[in-house]
Amino acid sequence: MAMRLQQLMARGISACVVVFALGTLFPLNAESIEWLYDVEVSVASRTQASANDALHKAMQICLARVTGRVAVAESSVVTRALQDPAAYVHQYRFASISDRYGAENDVLVAQFDKELIQSLAKEARLPIWPADRPTILLWMSLRGRPQSEIAKAGTQLEELALQRARDRGIKLVLPLMDLADRMLINTSSVDGQFWLDIEQASKRYATDLVVAGSVKKNVFGEARLHMTTWIDGSAIYKVLEVDDESSAIQRGVGYIADLLADRYALSRDVQNVLRMRVFEIRTIKAYARLLKYIDEQEYIDSADVVSYSDGVLELDVHTPSPPDRIVTLIKPEGKLVPRLPSHEASVSLDELIFSWDGEK
Repeated sequence: MAMRLQQLMARGISACVVVFALGTLFPLNAESIEWLYDVEVSVASRTQASANDALHKAMQICLARVTGRVAVAESSVVTRALQDPAAYVHQYRFASISDRYGAENDVLVAQFDKELIQSLAKEARLPIWPADRPTILLWMSLRGRPQSEIAKAGTQLEELALQRARDRGIKLVLPLMDLADRMLINTSSVDGQFWLDIEQASKRYATDLVVAGSVKKNVFGEARLHMTTWIDGSAIYKVLEVDDESSAIQRGVGYIADLLADRYALSRDVQNVLRMRVFEIRTIKAYARLLKYIDEQEYIDSADVVSYSDGVLELDVHTPSPPDRIVTLIKPEGKLVPRLPSHEASVSLDELIFSWDGEK
């Protein structure tokens, strides 16, 4: 690659400058989830047979997190891979964890290889759900107890909710329901859809997304979970069938994950080739660091060097992401900084313009 850059510098290849207006498709403030490829699965015993069964389940959980699809085993490519899940892990081990009552439970901890899982998802034509995901605050009103209440932190219901959220690859928060919360909100606020109460009570948690759920019975006595999600400046309403409180909170968390995945996962049905121009590439080290950074991005399948001239490197980036989305996926701390187009520049959706602010 270094020789390639030197050749390009010597040749002084130039190209026409075409830029595009940056859009905002993903306005949520999101942080990267670091544990998507680390999976814990409960085991009945510390045997190789238990380990094999747990690895099979752990790999399906990992793929569901990465792709947003629960039914990954429906793919024939994935089915073949699941015959040997150990081939996709860095390491796995047994461990003991304590529940909220202090009881010890055995689990298998598997650390999957990110590149191998990503390659498998690509081969199976599964979507890619970038690891930058919002933190969600869930207000869940529960009926059928001695008295109605809101699911809160520090309870068994929270354990169920957080485990379901972790299995689906989302970050979830339940309210404390301490005095500060109770002064602002109660079950009637959620059941009666008093959104201003929910808005006020949610401020202290500073999450990226707020969801409200209320379990109600219809005229036939059947339980229904009414979900409202505020996202991208609008409210999305959904009614789900449930059996009881446990199923309600787990079904609600699953719905939230499905909603986010449907909205933000990148489909493999479309493959875009985007021209990327990166300024401030003036050394071999900067060139190498840039290509390494691009190779690490899960939403970029590959990149081909096109030309180099006077510190500007041009690449063709192969990605399932549309151009306006890819700009929001590239984090400023990742050292690629978008350059605003000049007033004289023409507009195109086929070229990305950045400056390299990494190691030079």
